[in-house]
Amino acid sequence: MVLVTPPKRTEPYPDRDIDCEEAIEPRFFEYLANVDLTIFWETYLRNDLVSEAKAAGWGQEEVQLAIRRLSTAYELMLNDIDI
Repeated sequence: MVLVTPPKRTEPYPDRDIDCEEAIEPRFFEYLANVDLTIFWETYLRNDLVSEAKAAGWGQEEVQLAIRRLSTAYELMLNDIDI
């Protein structure tokens, strides 16, 4: 299992949102490869990944933003749309 890496600093800093996205991305795709998509979207993203990321030191809002960005990128990838 890939772990969510913590932020570089506890206080806000430039590009922290990008660091959050990069921190959860491996876990996002690891889990995505191993679950039913309905369960993934409804349960995992709302509960498990947010909890894992918060335990690593990320804030709930920044985690939710990162999940939305990764979900959008994944959807575009499925539809062969370059971003």
